[in-house]
Amino acid sequence: MKLYSRRAVLEYWLVDWSICSVEVYRRHNVHLDLFARLVKGDLLESAMLPGFSTQVDDLFIDFS
Repeated sequence: MKLYSRRAVLEYWLVDWSICSVEVYRRHNVHLDLFARLVKGDLLESAMLPGFSTQVDDLFIDFS
């Protein structure tokens, strides 16, 4: 994440398919800090994408 911080990325999502979670990192001063850890049942929204929202559940397809 240091690379993203150096490049002034404002928001970064880390998606973990193995546990169906999304970590949202947002710029605070010069660093990207963990803003939220979302799991199934949570709503993912972004200040960088006005009007965007999706349920975390919708990011993960159940292949069983």
